[in-house]
This record gives sequence, C-alpha cells and structure tokens, in this order.
Amino acid sequence: MRRVRGALIGMASLIFVFAPGVAQAFTQQEINCSCVIYVRSVTGLPGGPSTAAGYTHSFMSSIGWVETQPKAGAVLVWDANAKEANDAGHIAIIKSATHDASGWHITVRHSNWGKPCQAPFNKQFDWPDLNGLHAYIRQLTLDAASTGTATRDVTKGGDVVVSASGNWCSGGIKNDGSPSCGGPGGIRPPNPGESGDLLVPSAKIGVLVGRIGTGSWFAIGSSKHFTASAKGTLTVAMNDRACCFGDNSGDVTVTVRAWP
Repeated sequence: MRRVRGALIGMASLIFVFAPGVAQAFTQQEINCSCVIYVRSVTGLPGGPSTAAGYTHSFMSSIGWVETQPKAGAVLVWDANAKEANDAGHIAIIKSATHDASGWHITVRHSNWGKPCQAPFNKQFDWPDLNGLHAYIRQLTLDAASTGTATRDVTKGGDVVVSASGNWCSGGIKNDGSPSCGGPGGIRPPNPGESGDLLVPSAKIGVLVGRIGTGSWFAIGSSKHFTASAKGTLTVAMNDRACCFGDNSGDVTVTVRAWP
C-alpha cells in the first residue's frame, strides 16, 4: 500500500479464488481496498501475513516461491516504508521489467495505491535500484509419479509462461531396449494401444502437461508461453497412462509465471 489511509465498506459481487485445495471468495471492494487481496485473487497466494511486507523471503520460500530478478509474471513485494510504500509495505504483479543504464523500469498491476481503495490498474515505476524490493516466482519439484500437482492460479486471457528441466522415467524400456527416460520435452511416442488413456493422447509419453482447473490436459514440454483459456489453478504432470504412474521415477523442476 502507498501512504494513504481510509477504507470503504459495502456490498459487492464475490470473486472466487481457487487456491490449491481451497476456494477463497473476495468481494470487489476487498480487492480494491487491499493490494494483498488483489494479488491473492490473481495468484492464489495463501493468506497468513498481516501485511504485504509480511510476504518475506522466508514465507515465500515456505510456500514454493523463489526470489528472482524482476520479470513479467513475478510477484513484487515492497518492504515496509520502501519506495513510497507505507509501514505495511506493498505487493503487486509485474507485467514487464527492463533494466538500462538509468536503472529499472517496471510496470505492475496492483490496487490501493495513490488513493484509498483504488481499483486494480497498471503503473510504471522507474527506480535506480531495487533496494527494499523483492520479486518472486512459483517453482516446484514435480515427481514423475504425481498424477497432478498444483502450481498457482492464472487468469482467463492472461499470459502464462512455464519452463521445466530435469530428468524422469516413465517405467519400462524404449524400443531400442534403453530405459524409458528423458526430459520434460518428452521421452518417446506411445506404442500402439497406449495412447488411448494418456492424459494427452496426441503427445509423447513423458512430456510435461498441464490443465487449468478441471479443464482438458494440454502439452507444455520444456517451455511454453500461452494465453490462459480460463481462470483457475494450473496443475502439471507427466504425460502417462492413467494406469501407470506408479512405476515412474525421477522429477523435473517447474517454474510458472503469469500475469493478467
């Protein structure tokens, strides 16, 4: 939050946030009057800290978010009283970030900045340094045996960037007799009779796949930038047959960035 005071109370439509395993409902008024609630409504971040500044490195690490240089799709947190924020700090979604000889140029989407209960809007900041600022992205280790692991929420029509690296095995062997192992770009084409019950029948076994909410699975691979077709939690998994996750092994590291 910026150095403003005041709040409005009233009835407003509910906005549901599908954080992993939990549906959260926020009113538009709550979103307008709290930068934290706005970011939670977009990302699925859990509550807990009493202020924006409370989303510290320690807390974010505990929920699977890693600190990084500012980039589109990261969450940006202001320390208390840093760069025009008040003693509660501030939090926003980065839409773009560049750096040149004069410093950082970062465009964010946020709420409740400049005047009380200001609805979400875009704003560019130009700073010579990043003192008092911290950017975080969602990162997780995805086990090959997982039938689906939640990452973070995305917004319909928003940008999503997923990248993955590592090595995992789908069980069994390839046609040449070698282990059925590879990276998130895929291990091997399905054999006859295997494709019918794959999460994504048209994709290779072992490719990283995802789905939004309860929607259809789609191929991601080692890197994909796409437009979210719906609002909800992005879940990821290895592309395998529904029967056969139990003999998989290994894991890949998945990072997810998203912005409205």
